[in-house]
Amino acid sequence: MSPGENLAVRRQMLEVPVSLTNIIVDLTTAIFALGLHQEPKNDVEIPFFLLEIRRKLFWFSYLLDKNFATFFGRPPMINGKYCSCKMPLDLEESQLALGGEELEQVLGQLDADGWNASGPVVRSSWLRGTIISTKIREEILELSLGPDEADLQNKAR
Repeated sequence: MSPGENLAVRRQMLEVPVSLTNIIVDLTTAIFALGLHQEPKNDVEIPFFLLEIRRKLFWFSYLLDKNFATFFGRPPMINGKYCSCKMPLDLEESQLALGGEELEQVLGQLDADGWNASGPVVRSSWLRGTIISTKIREEILELSLGPDEADLQNKAR
């Protein structure tokens, strides 16, 4: 393969398919239009399982957006600075359907930050850890894809 052909192949690999971009844009628009990026007000009564599913939906979308931005070297579309959605609690999926005293007992096992320090590592544990690392990656993306800064080293600290 000649250098020119190699460059053309590389360029084609890095191009973002239009359909994929449209899906990410539509997802981001829906997230903001539905208000999933904001934690519901205290006066709004939402069943516990729906609240947790809502949080997971937002955070999976957030993670997808940051993966897309990282892979293609493009700015993310969901800026965490405008989002107040809390992380989902460190619970097993089956525990989301509990109610009454059973739910209170399970919630009582969580620490102040929503982690279950005494229970097994479950999907939500991995999701929460990934959210924390992805928030750091968002800051790195901001530094690497943002305008050139004369004082980049100090800003990175």
